[in-house]
Amino acid sequence: MFVHAKEVEADFESAKGDPVMTTNLKQFERSAAENYTRAIFYLFVPIPDRACAMRVVDSKDNGSYFIYTISRYGTPRRIGVLL
Repeated sequence: MFVHAKEVEADFESAKGDPVMTTNLKQFERSAAENYTRAIFYLFVPIPDRACAMRVVDSKDNGSYFIYTISRYGTPRRIGVLL
């Protein structure tokens, strides 16, 4: 019963206004804002926000997978590799 009451309360809070979009992915954020409650939306926002801060520096195709070398926040000192 308690979980259902919290869900109803979250739905009510979501109806009070539009969430603020913070990244350049406006359509992506708008879709998330329409499909999730405000509380869940604000948990989701940091994920694309961090993804937008990364730049692909290099990519390699090994046949069955790609290897992306990324730079965080545009600095060459902060390099990572994604498979």
